Amino acid sequence: RDAAPRGGRATPHHAHAAPTHARTRQADLRSIDLHHTHLGDDDAVSLAAGLRKNSKLESLAMYNNRITDTGAAAIGDALKDNGARLREIPPQRITPGRRPPTLAPACARDAPRHYRVGALRDLTLSSNSIGDVGASALAEGIRAHPTLRRLDLYFNRVGDAGAAALASALGSNKALAELNLDSNKIGDVGATALADALGKNTALVALTLGYNKIKNEGALKMEAAARADKSLLKLKIGHNQGVWGAATDALAALGKELDERRSVAEWLEQARYTPGYTPRSRRDLDSISADLAQAELADGVSAPALLSPYAEPARSLR
Repeated sequence: RDAAPRGGRATPHHAHAAPTHARTRQADLRSIDLHHTHLGDDDAVSLAAGLRKNSKLESLAMYNNRITDTGAAAIGDALKDNGARLREIPPQRITPGRRPPTLAPACARDAPRHYRVGALRDLTLSSNSIGDVGASALAEGIRAHPTLRRLDLYFNRVGDAGAAALASALGSNKALAELNLDSNKIGDVGATALADALGKNTALVALTLGYNKIKNEGALKMEAAARADKSLLKLKIGHNQGVWGAATDALAALGKELDERRSVAEWLEQARYTPGYTPRSRRDLDSISADLAQAELADGVSAPALLSPYAEPARSLR
C-alpha cells in the first residue's frame, strides 16, 4: 500500500496517494478518486478511519474495486461518526439569488436554506461486491448524515434486505438526493420498501433500479409512490425482466410526468439563482405558470410571486 494506486486521483493537487496516505499527506483534500485500484476491505477500513473525523472531503470514489460487506460496514460506521461531527459545525446561510459554489440543489422548490462547506456529498461504491450486510451498514451511516447528496451502489450484490435497510434510512434522512441501485438483486420486496419510503422522504429526487429482479407488483407500487411523491424527478426502473404489459405502460406514462417535473424544477432553479433570468418564450411562461399555480417554495414564496418579476419581460416574447 505504499505504492501509488493505478488510476487513482486526489485533488486539488492531483497527487497520487495510497489509501493509507490519502488522509495524512493531503489534509485539505476535497476529492479522492480511487477507482479501479484493486482496493480491498483492508484499504476501505483504512480510508474509513480517516473519514471519521474529516470535515473537508466532499467526494469519495471507490468504484470498480474488491470491496465487500466488511469494507462497506467500516465505511458505514465512519459515516455515522462523520455525520455527527458535521452536525456540530454551524451551517452557513444561503444568500438569496446566489448559488453557493459547493451546492447544486436538484430541485429549487426544495432547496435548503443552509449548507456546510467542505462536507461529504458524493460517495461512489459501484462495481464492488457489496451485499445486504454492507448496504445495511451504509444505510445506518446515511440515516442522519446531514450533507451526503449522492450514494452510488451500481453493480453490487444488494438484495431485498439491503434495499429495505436503505428504505428505512430514507425515512429519516433529509439530505440524500440521488440513490443508484441499478444492477443489483432487488426484487418486489425491496422495491415495495423503497416505494413506501418515498412517502416519508422529500429530499430524494433521483432513484435508479434498473437491471434488478423486480416484477409487476413491485414496479406498480413504485409507480404509484413516485406519482404521489411530487419531489421525485427521476425514476429508472427499466430492464427488469419481470416488468411487462400494463406495468410497462404505467411506467412510460410516469416517465413523461417526471420529464415535466424536471423541466419545472430546472426553471425554478434558474429563477432562484440567476439574477435577471427570463423564460425563453411566452409559451414557457404560460406552461410554468399553469404547472406551478398551486406550488409552494421552501422559503414560503408562492409560485405566482416567484413568477411575477419575469412576467412583464416575457410578454413580448414569441
